[in-house]
Amino acid sequence: MPLKNNCFRRVYHSNWEYLLSLEKEADAEPKQKALRYKQEKKQQFREKGLKLAAAKTAEAAKSA
Repeated sequence: MPLKNNCFRRVYHSNWEYLLSLEKEADAEPKQKALRYKQEKKQQFREKGLKLAAAKTAEAAKSA
């Protein structure tokens, strides 16, 4: 009987760890989405800045 009980505990414990890992993933998902959004916005801002800088350099080259 103790062996069976021990197996039950091991299975229960592994299931519990699995459920906890699922919960952690669910908690981390909104944070990852927010981080991805923030990185995309930074990238768009950089690209916009580079385009603006290139336009200003071209304009300065024309006037010089």
